[in-house]
Amino acid sequence: MKLERLLSCLHQRVPIHEFLVPSNVDNDQSGELYSISSQEKILQLIQSIVTHNSYYAKLFLKKYIDIIERQGIEILEELYELYCDETILNAKELGPTESDTLCYTIANHVEVYIKEYPKLISGKGTTGLRTWEAALYMAHFLYEKNEFAVDGATSILELGTGTGLLSLSLANNPNFTFRKLILTDGDSQLIDNLNDTFELNKIEKSNSKISCQQLLWGTTGPSTSEDFIQPVPSSIDYIIAADVTYDSRILSLLCSTINDFFVSGTKAALIAATVRNEETLKDWEIELTNWFGASNWCIKDKCEEPEKLNTSTWFRKGTAEIRIYEIMNAK
Repeated sequence: MKLERLLSCLHQRVPIHEFLVPSNVDNDQSGELYSISSQEKILQLIQSIVTHNSYYAKLFLKKYIDIIERQGIEILEELYELYCDETILNAKELGPTESDTLCYTIANHVEVYIKEYPKLISGKGTTGLRTWEAALYMAHFLYEKNEFAVDGATSILELGTGTGLLSLSLANNPNFTFRKLILTDGDSQLIDNLNDTFELNKIEKSNSKISCQQLLWGTTGPSTSEDFIQPVPSSIDYIIAADVTYDSRILSLLCSTINDFFVSGTKAALIAATVRNEETLKDWEIELTNWFGASNWCIKDKCEEPEKLNTSTWFRKGTAEIRIYEIMNAK
């Protein structure tokens, strides 16, 4: 394991036992993970983590110091001092209502800071207060493929944004320019949480290019007057979404809203889905065919074993296959 990979895992709060294992250390013939210069970089990062999640810092320091001692390598005195600090020694695991601030590094270049509540279920019973694997995979995909690189006049809307990782990976990419970026979710609690996340990423409230709003699927078609609440935002070129296909009961509503965007002129939608349940994905593909026709959607990209990807973000062992669906507007 390289030092940069380890630092990325710490930023992402990957469970210590998943990445700091004997095989990773034993295979580090160069000693990069425990050299004095590496210890200094790790110390600096852990000091910042303590302000957000001192319990995680304690778990890491205990394991890291133990590994270095077993290797017989000189240990930075400051690491011992930090581990013995009362803030660390008395640290308790975060409670369900306590937040943490994580940093995800996309394609080794784009950093996105996210305020997450990893153990909290939101008011509507969703888990949108933590970042899911499909959003991470799609963020890398959009960066590497440069999907929306046209002339800086592109407008993009995200459905079911959750923590906002996917959209913010575009907003924080210095090589990507856009006319408008809108983050939407049906849960107002998640929209409220984005205010803090915007601040973490130094996005000013006065920024006219980036905004967030509540959007309820299945309520955006004026022709369905019984359920109509609001029209879709106008002049949207592309729709993006990740991990929004987890429940068969909402798939028709999702497709109806995508269709409403297509009626208003949206060109295409890219939807990342984790294959947690094959039957649910079959239902999703049936809905896609029913709403848009079999020839107007495809699986644009997929990864069967995300844990084997050599990316700057960590995919946990056993992460299910991730697919990216492309839906084209044939209207």
